[in-house]
Amino acid sequence: MESLAVSGFENQEALYLIPAAWIAVFLLSIRSRSELHPMLQICTGCVRGLVLTLILATVAGPYRVQSRLDPVRWIVVRDVSSSLPKATAVWARSLLGRMKSLEPETDLVEIRFGRTTAARPGDPDPPADASDPREAIQWARARILPDRRNRVVFLTDGRFSRHLLASDWPGLPGIPVRTYRASPPQSTDPDPRALALRIPPRMDEGAPVEIEARFVSDGGVAGIVKLQGPVPKTLRRPLRFTGPGERALTFRLEPLEKGTYPLRILLESPGDREPGNNVLEATLQVGPKPQVLVLDEARDGGSGVGAALEVQGFLVETAAELPREDLSVYRAILVQNRRTALPASTLEALLHFVESGGGGLVLAGGPLGQGLYAYAGTPLEEALPLIPLPPPPPEKPVKPEADASPPKKKPGKKPSIFESRGKASSITLILLIDKSGSMNQSLRLNDVPPIQLAKEAAISTAEALSSEDRIGVIAFDHRNPPYQVVDIGPAGDRSRVARKVARLNAAGGTRYLPALRMAFTLMQQETSRVKHVILLTDGQRDDSEQSMDPTFRRLVERMRDRKITLSTLGVGREVDLEFVQSLSTWGRGEHQWATSAQEITTFYTLEADRLLARAGRRGKRRKDLNPDDLPGPRGTRGEEKRAPGAKPAESGPPTKSKAGPPAKIPVRMSPAHPLQAGQPPPTPPQPRPHEVRLRPMAWVGLETREGVKPILATAPFGLGRVGVLTTDLGGAWTREWLKWEGFGPLIAQGMRYVSRPPGPGPRLPRDGRRHGPELDLTGNDAFGLGRLDQVTDSRPLPPLKPGPWPGEASPSQRQPLPPLGLLLALLLFAGEILVRRLSR
Repeated sequence: MESLAVSGFENQEALYLIPAAWIAVFLLSIRSRSELHPMLQICTGCVRGLVLTLILATVAGPYRVQSRLDPVRWIVVRDVSSSLPKATAVWARSLLGRMKSLEPETDLVEIRFGRTTAARPGDPDPPADASDPREAIQWARARILPDRRNRVVFLTDGRFSRHLLASDWPGLPGIPVRTYRASPPQSTDPDPRALALRIPPRMDEGAPVEIEARFVSDGGVAGIVKLQGPVPKTLRRPLRFTGPGERALTFRLEPLEKGTYPLRILLESPGDREPGNNVLEATLQVGPKPQVLVLDEARDGGSGVGAALEVQGFLVETAAELPREDLSVYRAILVQNRRTALPASTLEALLHFVESGGGGLVLAGGPLGQGLYAYAGTPLEEALPLIPLPPPPPEKPVKPEADASPPKKKPGKKPSIFESRGKASSITLILLIDKSGSMNQSLRLNDVPPIQLAKEAAISTAEALSSEDRIGVIAFDHRNPPYQVVDIGPAGDRSRVARKVARLNAAGGTRYLPALRMAFTLMQQETSRVKHVILLTDGQRDDSEQSMDPTFRRLVERMRDRKITLSTLGVGREVDLEFVQSLSTWGRGEHQWATSAQEITTFYTLEADRLLARAGRRGKRRKDLNPDDLPGPRGTRGEEKRAPGAKPAESGPPTKSKAGPPAKIPVRMSPAHPLQAGQPPPTPPQPRPHEVRLRPMAWVGLETREGVKPILATAPFGLGRVGVLTTDLGGAWTREWLKWEGFGPLIAQGMRYVSRPPGPGPRLPRDGRRHGPELDLTGNDAFGLGRLDQVTDSRPLPPLKPGPWPGEASPSQRQPLPPLGLLLALLLFAGEILVRRLSR
């Protein structure tokens, strides 16, 4: 019966004639004058109708679809390294037997790998002291056949001793291949292994080198980490795991000369099952010394600043004015000891050097001339992280006969409205929370994961707002589209916020762009006066977003144009601080780097205070607010305030400094700023002669201990960075500072931080073991199953069953049926003739 099953007809038009054939047979039967019995006449008509139907069906060309499955070809890539327990071999033989017995004509190829690869059945297992899957993957690729259902299965724990690159598994065009992985039984013995190595892609000659090596273990174990390479002798550091987890060691090397240096980091642990996965290798590229320009009218390098920079590995050029029009040869420019103001053309050139050229600029104050006051009201003012305020005018004696009533002040220029035209004092706040898997890791000095702190901070922020405000929470990762954990609604419903935020779990990677677009779309539907977004993250951008800075900037600037501000909070040591800080700069918001639970909660509390101030609900209510009137970040309390809308006083002629230097003030370094790396404490006291106001995007590196006044701050501007020092570098006020052993490293660290990064060096050969820029930021899955899934697009092996699996093609073909209908029609017609003869 199966052979008679009809799947379709080649000429379906012939089937449309069947009703006409039956009508014709019926009409002929009525007009016929046959002497047969009426019942026989009806039977004869039905037989004739069936005969015509069978003839027309045969002409239509019936066919059936026959499915054909290609034979299965299993290509098993099995890890035989010593990181797997001995029971893995028995488990693998059982699994291979079930694969081969699924369907007839099943073909199975087994490829084993350890330090090398064994591809033939009779070959012994390769050395098990390392795990290098790259050659085995290439062998598997060569055994894929176009006329088979190819299934590649990786039997490994992912503890490879070499990196996998994207080029290790190139797809075969036109040949469908399904890749799977099965995790063998895990051993109970701990296995410490290398995880990732972070080095700068390119360094400068004379600059200190900082290297971070990360290791992981699934149990308690101890060992010694050795660093071999550009050092006179091997460096040794102890490493101990009290239980499962990760550990990071930081090595700080002495400055290196120009050249290329191999680097090897090895973890030695007694009883290690697989020492081959304990090695990290890299190549350090050291370029020439950076060239900086010191603009100093005295042309003496600032009484030691130039000499200090030369000792720290800089090429210093000192001049009173810009020596050339093309400033691209300099990585950074230092301006100090100005007795006269810089010409407008020089200011424009410096601004272009930073904004478009990506260079660094450092401005130092001091007792000469106007100091920092000379830049107030100039085009350079918009790039400064610390805005100089004019000195207070001298007090004039009040005449007795003068009117005691205060004079009326002329109204200043009305500031531009910074908030959207919504209900006065209303606030809409959206919290963007990174829910990647790294948010489950504990912060340094804390045992609380950042995701838990983000939940508590979101709940406390909702409590700080009033019932007329609105709040929403969006979670995002790289696997799934962002979604609203808490729909935008009244902030007064705090139980709703707490209930939904508490369910947030961390998993996946980090992708920012969809979350920012979603927040922008939702904010455009809001009618509040103040619209603000806070982004919390602890990771790096996804690979697809690494080169999308212009896209991010256009999106955030569109948000800013629609009066939507953006603040960012970077958490932990792995966060991409430069990118996150750029987002807050473009969004006219705040930025902070948090390494403890207290800093996270403090940032959210300060953000709530700033929003209340913008809405006019803290202090005197104001309808129109200027961005310059917003309270700055931590450390700006106690600064001189200016009335809303008041125009800053114009700087007058140079003022003479008072006799003697100002009083010394104890200062401290910000632990989060890169300036503090490697600086010997304590920092000597410094004067702070200039009154300044901190911009929201500024990052304070030095501040006073009392009153928390900024002394040194940096901020991004365009493609470069700008730093401002409120004291001098010439020694008039800072003689003790010049004697401090950390003066040279501090100035050099500041110049390196603001300067343009070094250009890319020549490409190094990649063999999967040496690190490059594309591997230094791979994260915790550099050697694991996550990296295998990313390279080969593999997925967990489903339960074994015969037949096609999802995604596998099942080719089919049409098979025409024999003309059985025509034969049956002839038999019916012959039967009719026989009945007619017998009935006569």
